Amino acid sequence: MGRAEDLIWRARAALALRMAIAAGVLAALVLGVAARSPNAAAIAGPRLAAPHSVLSEAVQIRFETRSSRVTLRKAGQAWRLDERAGYRADPARIESLLAALSNARATRAMTNLVDRHGALGLGAPGQGGEGARLIVEDAQGRALVDLIIGRAAPEGLYVRRTHSAQTYAATLALATDVTAPLAWIDLSALPATMRQRVAGVSVQPLAGPDYTLQRERDGQPFAFAAPFEAAVIVAPIGVSATANALFSIVALDVAPANRIFAQPVGLVTATLFDGLEVTGVVSGGAESRWLRLSFNAQRPRATEEANALTAALSGWAFQISDQDAQTLIAPLNTLARFP
Repeated sequence: MGRAEDLIWRARAALALRMAIAAGVLAALVLGVAARSPNAAAIAGPRLAAPHSVLSEAVQIRFETRSSRVTLRKAGQAWRLDERAGYRADPARIESLLAALSNARATRAMTNLVDRHGALGLGAPGQGGEGARLIVEDAQGRALVDLIIGRAAPEGLYVRRTHSAQTYAATLALATDVTAPLAWIDLSALPATMRQRVAGVSVQPLAGPDYTLQRERDGQPFAFAAPFEAAVIVAPIGVSATANALFSIVALDVAPANRIFAQPVGLVTATLFDGLEVTGVVSGGAESRWLRLSFNAQRPRATEEANALTAALSGWAFQISDQDAQTLIAPLNTLARFP
């Protein structure tokens, strides 16, 4: 081998060595906090929760973070929220959670080093970590799910089993507000679909005389009843808003009615075409308004619905915005003038 060939061979060998070193460095950078297990491929991809057929047996769901707690319990066929004194939880939201868990799979094994959990948001909340612990239990107290949930991953979220150091990137999609108690209840006390059934609304407003809005059928605009039938409506949108307000409100919070001691400031009663009567009492000042609901059947066919709504809602008070309160019990002179 000549000197020129020897130099070429040495240069190629040095280049190959540099490329091998660079590849190793690049691999280390790409792996970052990836698993240090010698069998990473073998442990990636497990199911993170029981199948849906098993999760359907759940009777308790808990989220725990270092600053909040959510506890959902199943009583009969209904789910209830401990953090709001047992107010009914949204069943669709819970079903969505259980379905997401049953479909969740680990796609990549990440770090199994405890001191790197924080980088993925998987520090234990009981030790001041950023992670959120999710526990799903059956009637016997067996944990169907026990996970620490961390930050967003390309596939969904970083997770780990609570009592394991091994972490994963997983195909788990959860809303960002799952650790907020109010996210688990439907704060629309009455369904918006009831608006089309409203025949009339009687209002005892914040100020001024009482008045009644009425109509003969759905789709017809509301008009003032006697003694204000000659009133000229100056705010048609406002009249419609007041007539439909009981069935349009999304509350800010909910509490047992016997814990709210604010003085009543107004009242509205909606009568539906089928004979259901819904009364809302507004109490409190502008800084904290509350609405209590009661139900009565003016006709026999409305009895079953009135009883069901009474059982579900009459023991509760709903915190509402001052703007919603102003709409519910709007003074007559904000809606009409007289010739």
